[in-house]
Amino acid sequence: FAGEYRSDSNWIFRGQSDASWPLLPKAGRPEFYLPNDTGAIHKTGDIPQFHIWRDQAIAFSSNLPESDIECLAFAQHYGLATRLLDWTTNILVALYFAAETEFDKQGGVFCYNLSRPKLPEKSIAIENSTEVLRYDPRPFDKRIQSQQAVFTLHSRPNAPLDAKAIDIKSE
Repeated sequence: FAGEYRSDSNWIFRGQSDASWPLLPKAGRPEFYLPNDTGAIHKTGDIPQFHIWRDQAIAFSSNLPESDIECLAFAQHYGLATRLLDWTTNILVALYFAAETEFDKQGGVFCYNLSRPKLPEKSIAIENSTEVLRYDPRPFDKRIQSQQAVFTLHSRPNAPLDAKAIDIKSE
């Protein structure tokens, strides 16, 4: 990655077991993205599905977070197709995910310096986002805490982040 890395910087990391996969949240991947004829997300897209999930999830857990953005992060970590993309502040966690599966593929760690303002923890309606924003959740779930999770919230979930390969040569 370009630039100087410091632990107090805006760098976040994502490990993928196949480096060729685009940097897309699950809701933007072809098997989950359902645009209608106007290009807008269909009523069965990720936001309506999230609201249906949230209305029904209370039957299975009384510990759901109150805010939409925290519930979205919770749902993301348990498999729902959302417009959040998982990152971490710990490069070692990213390395773990790059090496975890797909042993016959070239894994990769992506580094992103997101200097945009961070989302406030509880004050955003997820459907009102207009760009890629950073969300640092409070550690309300053990998986979020142990992975030192950070998310990017994508207003257009089917538009991948631009990743450029950087050739790192040993000296």
